[in-house]
Amino acid sequence: MFNFSPPEDFYDVTYGNLIDELTLIASQEIKSGILSIQKQYQMSDWLTFEFIQRVIESMKMNGDAKVVSFLCMLRGFGYHVTLVKPSINGKEHLGLGIVCKEKVFGVSFLRMDDMYVLMYDVFKSALMTVENQGVHVFDMKTRSRFQLSRVFNLGEVGSPVFPLTPVVKKDLVWEYAKEEFHLNVAMSAHLLKYYNNYPQLGIAFHFAPLPYKEDSQTDYGERCNFPEETIFAKYSDCEDRSVLLAKLVELIIKCDVVGLKFKNHISIGVKIDELNENDFTVKDRKGTSYIHCDPSFMKSRAGDVNDDLIRQEVTMITKTN
Repeated sequence: MFNFSPPEDFYDVTYGNLIDELTLIASQEIKSGILSIQKQYQMSDWLTFEFIQRVIESMKMNGDAKVVSFLCMLRGFGYHVTLVKPSINGKEHLGLGIVCKEKVFGVSFLRMDDMYVLMYDVFKSALMTVENQGVHVFDMKTRSRFQLSRVFNLGEVGSPVFPLTPVVKKDLVWEYAKEEFHLNVAMSAHLLKYYNNYPQLGIAFHFAPLPYKEDSQTDYGERCNFPEETIFAKYSDCEDRSVLLAKLVELIIKCDVVGLKFKNHISIGVKIDELNENDFTVKDRKGTSYIHCDPSFMKSRAGDVNDDLIRQEVTMITKTN
């Protein structure tokens, strides 16, 4: 994390006025069309961001012109974005500064009042992780003629309307009580891709057919899947399975669920009325008990716990954390 307080003279008046003029042109030309598409497909802030980037890509621009054009288009929609120039491998690199409410897992960010500024590489289409060195921030909000009141709300993933095809299908197979079960699932390939590209906000809060593998051993690296991703992923780890199980318990059984964070492990606790004295449980501050359920502990039942976890300190993760 980097902290910064832009000095008043950091804003270049001439350059800022040019940005305002370009923003006005960009917003007048295609804003109404994009707004119509945004409404029709119920696009979230992040999907709108990706869509506008596709528009910029179609213009075949290179270098800083591409970054500035993207900036102007976003500002035309009222989003508070700015230019940043972090040091990457000893060289300064012009990128976008995206102002949002949430801290994103696994990337570098700046603090600005009570907001976060994420640094985005337009050429790699990815959020940046940069060295802890000076980052130039061009604060173009103060004197801009535009009301840059919109910050990216990444906490609202939304349910965008995607084409129904192509569809990704998977047959989940597992055995329980010596009986084999099958569950056929299908999902829009576009929706899966949307989840896969979505910034990781961290964890917001006994699935045998989902092969286990640590994130560090996969192509994606450390991340926490959306429940739908875990179903279709080739591998999943403890937090992926816990988020999926929590979602299923909430939707189907209608029980309250909390996350349980051990030193190097994530599982869940479920609030149920009937508990046995041998069940491993965790209590919240109000004294409410939650039975331990670990989807990564093979052949376990509700209330079971791995011996390695019994004496470890556990932190309860709720939806307000």
